[in-house]
Amino acid sequence: MSRPPTPLQRRLARLLREVRTARGLSQEALADRAKVHRTYVGLLERAEREPRLSNLARLLAVLGLSWEEFGRLLDVSATDRRR
Repeated sequence: MSRPPTPLQRRLARLLREVRTARGLSQEALADRAKVHRTYVGLLERAEREPRLSNLARLLAVLGLSWEEFGRLLDVSATDRRR
């Protein structure tokens, strides 16, 4: 039996989906460019999997996000959810 997703996993899932769609990428296109499986992207976007750091780095590179910007967007996402 799997554990429920953490608030951070849910924010990460929402952020990945929002940025991916804003960039006009399908899950498959993002996965292909980041050299991960399409189902992995889907699992991340549903908060069903915790990302490996190396995979997250590749996904962020494809999405054109720096670690700093990614962290800021996660913080903004957390702030927005509290309002």
